[in-house]
Amino acid sequence: MSARTEPIHARSLLVDCMTVSLAALVLACEPADAPGDPGALIDVVMTSRVGVVLDEFPAGTRDRAAELFLAKPLAFWEARARRQTRMTNYRLAFRQFFHDDKLQLPLPPDAGLHYEFAAGGARRDSVDGHDVVVIDYTLTGTLLGDVASIPASEPALVDVGGTWEEPFVLPLDPEYLRQRTGYACVDEEDFPPDSSDEENIAEFFDHECDVEVAPDYACHLSEPRPTESCVDALHHHVGAVDTVVRFERRAWDPQRADEVRLGEVTTPDAPDLAVVGDVIGSSARLVYRYIAPDSCTMREGCVGGSGWRRLLQFDASVQNVGGADLHLGEVDYYGDGLDSELAARNIYEYSDCHRHYHFRFYGDFMYASDEHAEGFKQSFCLQTTSRAGNHEKSPLNTPYGSCDYQGIAAGWGDDYIAGLDCQWVDVTDVAVPGPAVTAPLVFTSNPDRFLCEGAPVLDDAGALRYEPTDLRTETGAAIERPMCEFSSGWDGNNVGERPVELPAVGSYVTAACDREQEGPLRNCGFAEQTAAITCNAGETVELGCTIPAGAAPMAVRVCPVSAVLGVPLACTYVHALGNGVVADGAMATVRFTCPAPLAADEPGGEVSLFTAPLLRSDPGVEVACMPL
Repeated sequence: MSARTEPIHARSLLVDCMTVSLAALVLACEPADAPGDPGALIDVVMTSRVGVVLDEFPAGTRDRAAELFLAKPLAFWEARARRQTRMTNYRLAFRQFFHDDKLQLPLPPDAGLHYEFAAGGARRDSVDGHDVVVIDYTLTGTLLGDVASIPASEPALVDVGGTWEEPFVLPLDPEYLRQRTGYACVDEEDFPPDSSDEENIAEFFDHECDVEVAPDYACHLSEPRPTESCVDALHHHVGAVDTVVRFERRAWDPQRADEVRLGEVTTPDAPDLAVVGDVIGSSARLVYRYIAPDSCTMREGCVGGSGWRRLLQFDASVQNVGGADLHLGEVDYYGDGLDSELAARNIYEYSDCHRHYHFRFYGDFMYASDEHAEGFKQSFCLQTTSRAGNHEKSPLNTPYGSCDYQGIAAGWGDDYIAGLDCQWVDVTDVAVPGPAVTAPLVFTSNPDRFLCEGAPVLDDAGALRYEPTDLRTETGAAIERPMCEFSSGWDGNNVGERPVELPAVGSYVTAACDREQEGPLRNCGFAEQTAAITCNAGETVELGCTIPAGAAPMAVRVCPVSAVLGVPLACTYVHALGNGVVADGAMATVRFTCPAPLAADEPGGEVSLFTAPLLRSDPGVEVACMPL
């Protein structure tokens, strides 16, 4: 088939998940009668402040930058506060791994969080020695859930009036955290290396991450390893905010419950998976990544070939909008000898490359341009990671918090974030007639009916029954499927799609900014200035860069060039070969190492310059760079 009609596919890997004592978890989550109130209400409050760090702006531009942010409407600050708030999610969703005897205690869903800002508005200030524009705010919300799950989540909230405070140290400025602090605040434990990037760092944020040395790595897997703790890194590079999330159990109030109830319940007595359509494509971003021929990414079929690939990354999320758990159960995830019926039926298949089991039937992705482009089966762990519903059917905790015991609890969701290895569609060979093409990115969950969205079929002894399928493993073994009496219309909400524009060249670095980002650390709004500059592979190069007199400051980024693709690879700040800021009246030195050969057909020795004005409202000018 031609490049235009060849199927474009993504096969996402299992996220390496954290483990927990299954026996302890099941006992802690044992359902109990909840006499009296039909549900529970827990008020949530967090006082904080959020800001914009101005340190990277040259002195002559910093006052203008401050004025720009001081004039921002409250909608800008609310979006920034929500980004900061998301940095509590990791520790609350996986709280069982941070407390010996407590389970999850999430915030209300995002739609149930409300922000009130200080009457004085934003102000310019100094925090930890950083020049910032900052605003104070108070977050409020109310959890609505069942009564029975409270003791296992937080015993202090069992009685009306009981309170609990969960401490956090958050970045004052939630943007550019990876650019400023590296991996210092990234908790990668049991995730594949390099899962966290500049855009998704909020999903891995853990303020307790410390400096670690081999072999006692806990938080950190990726290189370069941090040389300072998260808290120290925040103080030194961003500004730190010490705060608490305060939970308080309030008396049952039917009117209040009606006000805070969120999320539909489609099938009161059965699970029902729904693709979150707003998530598909909303975070889609193009990146360039070099794929080694012997990598797991190649062996798992996540890309169409080795070498430099152009990948469309995206978030994907499914929610259980039914009133019962979607249960899979015990999985011999790491192949440590546990008896797993799901593996015995070949529903899960062990990967020697990743050293864990893969669930092959989670969903299909495709990017369909002029010709229909089909996706392949996904390899996912079915894990409960976020509480999407705020209602009496949605418990505050779930037994499905690790890949050793899998399922999605009622009212909860399973989220896969852009940046995880193989969480993409390889669009390297997609033909783009003209400057860009727009096509739907489509996600279909449970296409092969391996997840029972209805009532499981049991034998006389109460054991789950299985049926044969025509599907086979990679070794040719037969795959059996759990039998299920699917609910009427079960698949009506199993497909989500969103149009995504695919430009002929470039990455998300050359796309328009969507969060009003400013400054040299941003990964948007850059433009290619030079197609190729030759240099001696492996040598250190210094460029002296200037701009015309009177011009506004410009950011300069040095990126590699791919000989095979024939294009400069618009790179992010972290992955750039070199970065610099060029101001009026001074020469800036930009230092980088000339790219070494990666393969016979990628000999290195070429770079390209990408530039952008520090403030997007300023006109861009050409940056003149000469070897020193």
